[in-house]
Parts: sequence; structure tokens; C-alpha cells
Amino acid sequence: MSSAGVSLDRLFHLHRFQKTIDYFPLFFYFPFGISLAVVRFFIGCHAFLAACILPKSSAFRRFVLRSICFVLGIVVRQENCHYRAKQVKVIISNHITILDHLAVDLVLSSILPSVWDLPNLLSWLLGFKDLGVKKGRDVLLQNVKKHTKESQIPVLAFPEGATTNGNVGLLKFSTWPFSLDQPVQPVLITVSRLPLLDISPSTLDSRWWSDIFWFLFTPFTFFTLRYLPYMDKKPDETTEEFARRVQYVMAHELGIKATCFTCVEKVAYATRKLCLPLTSFQQQNEINLNEMINQVKGVLPNVPLDLIRHDLIITKNVDLTISRILEGSINYIPELKHLYSLSQGSEKFQKTKCLCDAVAKDLPALRSPSTNSTTDSFKKSSKDRIKLYEERKAQLIKNARMRYINKHCVL
Repeated sequence: MSSAGVSLDRLFHLHRFQKTIDYFPLFFYFPFGISLAVVRFFIGCHAFLAACILPKSSAFRRFVLRSICFVLGIVVRQENCHYRAKQVKVIISNHITILDHLAVDLVLSSILPSVWDLPNLLSWLLGFKDLGVKKGRDVLLQNVKKHTKESQIPVLAFPEGATTNGNVGLLKFSTWPFSLDQPVQPVLITVSRLPLLDISPSTLDSRWWSDIFWFLFTPFTFFTLRYLPYMDKKPDETTEEFARRVQYVMAHELGIKATCFTCVEKVAYATRKLCLPLTSFQQQNEINLNEMINQVKGVLPNVPLDLIRHDLIITKNVDLTISRILEGSINYIPELKHLYSLSQGSEKFQKTKCLCDAVAKDLPALRSPSTNSTTDSFKKSSKDRIKLYEERKAQLIKNARMRYINKHCVL
């Protein structure tokens, strides 16, 4: 699958390290990185405290938080600040990491619509606000419009809806930020780290806590925010066309492609990519289990399949399951015996019973099967020993089968 000449898999990183050689610096840096992450964790608690005390839109708050975040290894730089329009209340940005909104908030106080059920204080500290995302698009638009009228703090939106690696293309933009009848301020985010520890800030299967760990672990993570001139909807332009135009402009300025892939397709791709190995493994296990069931069924044909399957799941051994059944450790009703019990008194049952008695007389081995599977001599050759082992195993299975037939009168 491709869009604008870009395949979906190229939009995301599958691994933290893109080259094998990147592991060598990590080997020497790892002890220091762990210590740094622990220290930064406690410093980060002070950053949350400062964010709680200081006013949201104050310049002093941004200065303090930027200083603390520098200690945490998060460095934010701005470009083209002259394009920043203070009257614009909607900020549009591409999405690369879980801390993109923090990078924007450090230089430009903003609110991000929250999709999590967090306490109001914690949401405020993290730069989130419950604007009714889970209640539907109409409620979200109504609350955002109300916020932009009543507050000077702009709303930050990531219309892609999911993170990408930022190197190949942009996901298709959602139209809700462009349905507010307001101009939008595009902000381009690029993320980089030191060349010797070029660890991807996010991967296809990464969790938020693992991304945070790597932020604290690496020496520095550089965010570059580049402002573009604000854009407004044209009179003859639909909301979809407006969103598409903004996406193309941002992609062009980033030097990447504007794709038609959506965040839903990312989720579907991640499900296929990450669950396929597990599915293959399960299929192989099922094949192996069916083979073992057939082996047990070949020795003990009257034992129900469900019982064989259940015991093999526990023992995972064909011989052990056969032994448990023959020793009487497992109670069951033989399939043919159960069939005979349903037709007792019938002529067919009587004929079958007589046949069993006749065969039992003609085959005394069925009553006292040979169990002499030992040998008096030890073979010196490994091939002879293996051959002898196979013969003894076959004889044991044959004896077990005859004991079973003798016991249940089954042919």
C-alpha cells in the first residue's frame, strides 16, 4: 500500500536504533545514562511543582520550565518567530513524540484537548484540557469555539492523530481544527539527538513510559519549532480542501510527502505487524498439538479427542498421555463402548460382542500381551542402539494397544 509514492511502513520506526553500529556507544554510555535518568526523574517532579504554582500564560513560568527542561535534556529552539501571529487561537503542528505538546508549551502557552480521564489539576500541569473529545465531534467543536472566545491561550492540535518518524511523510489531517471558522498557525516540529546516541524518540509499538525513559536517558533531545505564516480558509474552499492545503504546505516545508494514510490505518498496520509473529507461533503450536493428538488417537482409537487434547495441553508429551490413559489416571467413556451402550439389545450389538469373544479366543496375546521388550546384550554401535530403541518403543506401543483392545473388546 502506498500514498503519494510513500509506503505506510516507512512512516514509522520499528526499532530505537536504526543501525547495528549505534549499539556500540550505548554499551559504554549505559551506566551513566541509567544514573542520569534516575536523577532527572526527581528533577522532573520539581518541574511539575513549578508548573502548578506559576500562572499558565506568564513569561516567567515559561522561563523557569525551559530552564528545568534543559536540565532534563529537553532543548527547544524557535525559528521564523516573526511569523507568529498572537491573534491566532488555533495552532496546527505535526506529531513526532509524546512530548511535542510540552515543547510547544515551553515557548508558547497552549492547551491540548485531552483524550484521557485525568484529574483537572494533573491535566492542567500536563497542558491538557477536557474539551469533550470523547463526547463527539460536535461537542468538541462547541467547547473549542467557546474556549477561543473566552481565553487568550490558544488551542494546540495535532491533526495527524498519531505520531510518525517525521522523516518521510505526514498522515492525513483530521478536519476538526479547520472547522472552527478561524485562521490556523502552522508550526513545524523536528526532533534530533546527538549523533553518537541517535535513539528514535518513538517507535511503532512504544508506550508512553518507555518514550519518557529514553528522553531522560539520552543526554539531550533537541526540538526545533519553525513557524509558518498563518493560513485562513478561502471563501470557495471546503473544510476538507482547507485541511489538505495546510497539510501540503507543511509537508513541503518539511521536505516530506503529504499522504492519504490515516491514524486508523496506522493502528491497523501496527496490529498486523506486531501480532503476526504471535499468530504464526500459535499456528505452529496448534499444528504440533494436532500431530500429537493423531499419534495418541492411533494408539488409543476409542479415547475421545477432547480428552486427548486436554491432557496433551497439560503433559505436552505423547508417551506420558498414553501412559496416563492406560494406567486409569483419566476416567472416560470409550467412544465405541458408548455407542454400544446406546444400542444394547440390538442384533448388531450382539453380533459384535460375539465377534469380540471369538477374536479374544483366537488371539491369546490380547489377554496377556508380551512385555518382554528388554535385551540381554548391549549394542556397541550407536546405530544398533538406536535401532534397538526404536524396536523396543514399537513393541511397547503394540503391547499397550493390545492391552487396550483386550480391556475394552475393541478391534
